Amino acid sequence: MKNELEEIFGEQDQSEFDLIHSLDDLENVTDEVSTRYVKPVKHKKTNNKNIIFPNAQDLVSKIDMKANEDVFCFVSGDFVFGDFLIAFLEHHDICAEKLTISTLSFDNYNIDGLRHMMDNGYINNITFLISDYFYSHERHKKVKYLYDKLDVDNRLQVGVCRTHTKMTTILTDRGNKIVMHGSANLRSSDNIEQFKIEFNEELYDFCEDFNTKLINKFKSINKSLTNKKVKEIWKQV
Repeated sequence: MKNELEEIFGEQDQSEFDLIHSLDDLENVTDEVSTRYVKPVKHKKTNNKNIIFPNAQDLVSKIDMKANEDVFCFVSGDFVFGDFLIAFLEHHDICAEKLTISTLSFDNYNIDGLRHMMDNGYINNITFLISDYFYSHERHKKVKYLYDKLDVDNRLQVGVCRTHTKMTTILTDRGNKIVMHGSANLRSSDNIEQFKIEFNEELYDFCEDFNTKLINKFKSINKSLTNKKVKEIWKQV
């Protein structure tokens, strides 16, 4: 494992990585990913709350999980979305069976927090979708740190492509489907940000399907088939 990481993240010509995940690669995925016209997702009416909060810890207690209350937030520059995500799982005692994070950037302490949540049973599987721009500039540091810390027990996947989306989807062990989306990256940007939390199964399925197609195309970790997956494939033969 160590030699593989050193080979991947060793000093190499920057231009090599600029060509790895080109926009042409995405355009060639004809029947896998379509970004031109899509059928609008039917949005089930839910309770809504519009709020302004300065930091993550104050916000989590205002979200009513039982009522599946959608929340739209304006947050100040010292708000850290990565901190909110961790506090949200912990405060509501949620186990994320599958956590998918699409973000432009993150810091090492965000990764430390996610590792802590994995070790303490709050996250079973985690997938990152990050931009090739961030990857090309941080592959020796923050991206390598991500692999070092989170690639345990085959529970991590990382996709790298030309993406600027900031979105988190959560499938809980209770069957809740949650989508968090907005302008905020995992780390603080020292700017006013906005994001929304939606308890919407159709929106979750729509986003998860799109992200899965990107991950399948641009994944960076090869995983062997589990016995469960082999049995599923065998039944389809």
